Amino acid sequence: MKFAASSKIFWDYSLEETLKMVKQLGLDGLEINCRPPHFHMEWTEQDFRRIGSLAKELELEIPNLSGYMGGNRGDEEEEREFDSILEASVHLNADYIRVQVGGPNAFLADEDDYKQAAQWVNQCAYKAKLVNKKIVIELGNGTLVESSKDALKLLSYLYMDNVGFVHDAGNMFISRADYGAESIKRLGSKLYYVHVKGERRTGRLGEPGSFLSKTNRGTEYFVQSMLESGEVDHTPVFRALIEQQYNGWVTLECHAPLPPFDRVKQDYEYVKRLLTQLEKVSAEE
Repeated sequence: MKFAASSKIFWDYSLEETLKMVKQLGLDGLEINCRPPHFHMEWTEQDFRRIGSLAKELELEIPNLSGYMGGNRGDEEEEREFDSILEASVHLNADYIRVQVGGPNAFLADEDDYKQAAQWVNQCAYKAKLVNKKIVIELGNGTLVESSKDALKLLSYLYMDNVGFVHDAGNMFISRADYGAESIKRLGSKLYYVHVKGERRTGRLGEPGSFLSKTNRGTEYFVQSMLESGEVDHTPVFRALIEQQYNGWVTLECHAPLPPFDRVKQDYEYVKRLLTQLEKVSAEE
């Protein structure tokens, strides 16, 4: 497995500063969230090459460009946004582009919702395949793909073969979806990417890092937390990844109310300890 940080954690820093901190943390790469200040649609090839050159100098990869387009099923503005990110992926050597499929929540969606989303995803995937890139869709609460079962449902409407999914146990915890070994096995070869972050439920808003979300239980409240102190058990996630010999990317995406460098450092150290323990158990079996 290779590890990256989400650039969203470092919104208060420039992309250049963020890359240098990621190198200092000992990670393998940076997942760029395609919003200012880390991405501008008016950037030129020269801008992308400047960022790519710095990443290469630091021996870092940029595996994924996380886009936010797709909530409107690909209107003209979202199409332009995708085209800009696709161009950037070529110059930055990013293999994956994240697109979104929007809502409603999967438990409220009908067949037309999936068909419309599939049309948008197929369109993006066709363009991406022309330059040997892959499309990833993140499993997330409030979207058509809250669980691995929802992901396979969307997949049944797709005809492009370069589309896969981002497993995100934190998001799936919010949706009350199974995020353990079975969810990973179910995705199989369509598991292209992994996000990890801590979350826990709470009774109200007000605590730092708290937010609300609509789930199949109504409105619920959550607190963004560190992996070690959250309620999302990542042990079965990483055990399943090891068993499936997953050698792809894992992005640390912690949004707990702590300084960016510190939260990534703590979560990365936690994941490394967890992997060491799991590999030790595996060797003893």
